[in-house]
Amino acid sequence: MISLVSILIEGGWASSLTQDTKLTPAVVRQCVGLYNKFVSDFNKFLKSKGEPEVEQGEPIGSAHYYERDEKDNPDKEYGDVDMLFYIPRIEGMSDNSNKSKYRDLTKEFLEGNDKVQTDNGNFLIFKLPDGGYAQIDLVMAYSDSKDWARGRMTPERGLKGAIGGTLYSSLAEVLDLSINISGVEAKVKDGVPVSFRRGKVDRIDTVSRDISKFGLDICKYYYKVVTGKDPKEMKVGPALKKNPGMDPKNVRNEDIALMVKGIGETMEMNDLFGKANLSGIESYSDFINQVSQVYREKMMAGIESSKFEKASGAEGERKAKEAKEKLTKGMEQVLQYLK
Repeated sequence: MISLVSILIEGGWASSLTQDTKLTPAVVRQCVGLYNKFVSDFNKFLKSKGEPEVEQGEPIGSAHYYERDEKDNPDKEYGDVDMLFYIPRIEGMSDNSNKSKYRDLTKEFLEGNDKVQTDNGNFLIFKLPDGGYAQIDLVMAYSDSKDWARGRMTPERGLKGAIGGTLYSSLAEVLDLSINISGVEAKVKDGVPVSFRRGKVDRIDTVSRDISKFGLDICKYYYKVVTGKDPKEMKVGPALKKNPGMDPKNVRNEDIALMVKGIGETMEMNDLFGKANLSGIESYSDFINQVSQVYREKMMAGIESSKFEKASGAEGERKAKEAKEKLTKGMEQVLQYLK
């Protein structure tokens, strides 16, 4: 899962080479072309080694909208360029090992390449046609969950992805779930979900991979955990009926907040709070307060992170200041939506 702090190391701050590059829609278009060529060449390398091939994805985060911005706002500047990078799910291999394998293969493939660089296989630094440099962060997802990954990683247009993404992770933390690039997941011990930070568990359940109704799926999952009954018997509140998940073609942070409120309303209607691993939640209002508190804490930890000190020079400092202001404004707006 991408942490808020990692999202904030933006604008190529992992390397001083890229700090003077303005990531406009036109530059993102160049990056997409270079990335697609990288994937094509990488697959030839993988084929020669007898390894399963990868698939190119599209930009996520604010740069997801670069084609529309190129027409409407060609001077717009993005903080970074995150690109979905679809890898095959290898049977019998853990998630960490699976992704580590493809990071290592990426490093091996690019060794000695003067046009594309990488330190760790997590990002690529491309030499642009004009002689500048741009960084692409590779966001690994599995080929079998493309629709979910696209929807989960698409932000509201014009706003930083961390603003809505942190709301997902805050909801997940309060409910002992993980809402990550692979889906909504629950770690289970003795038949009950436990904190995702816990190591040894009996199993990991996939709660949902449907971006359009994952909020509803979360409620159905907990209805069965708490009551043992068929989820078809669950009463669904009006807010969740209207906002069961996200429309990936029109993502709005307000809709994420409305879905969160719908989850709380439906759980209270079905008397789920105060039971099983929801024992620490007393009511709908307590649930919303907990989500809001976790959200504020996560956002502030990122906004105040020392990682912003990586920015150097006037341009880097300007980007850092602007990013922090946008994140603060976005946080305050989401907290209003949750009221």
